[in-house]
Amino acid sequence: MSTAARAAVSRPLGQPTSPRPAPRRRASLRELPPPRPTVARRGVFSVMVLALLLGGMVMLLALNTSLASGAFEVNGLTRGQHALALQEQYLVQEVALAESPEALQARAELLGMVPASAPVFLRIADGAILGIPTPSKALAPSTSQRATVASADGATLDGPGSTTGSRP
Repeated sequence: MSTAARAAVSRPLGQPTSPRPAPRRRASLRELPPPRPTVARRGVFSVMVLALLLGGMVMLLALNTSLASGAFEVNGLTRGQHALALQEQYLVQEVALAESPEALQARAELLGMVPASAPVFLRIADGAILGIPTPSKALAPSTSQRATVASADGATLDGPGSTTGSRP
């Protein structure tokens, strides 16, 4: 048998027929000297510490200023809210007084209205009138009834059917 035939028989199937590449030579490892401690110069260290302190102080000043301006704004808004609450309370009181039965009766009398002598009701479902409608008699106005009463929109009522003041 020839040498080529022996090589073909001894190698497994699927391997290339070219010769193997030469193995690479590894670099030899050697121990490095221990690292030298690096010490920053005092001047550079001092400048870095001062810059850090100065930056921190500026940030604290900015934060304090923004908090103080926010506190002033909150104080102003609280005062405004208190003033509006007082105004609302005053207006609610005025409306309650204007809606009282005594005030409504006085304004109705000044407009020339009279109380109904016999009440009559209208039933909405079928349109039936319940009761007998009779005209009421007007009472003679007394001097106390002629007093001026202010209405809710600023007009004043001086007597039956008359108004003075600003009314749209």
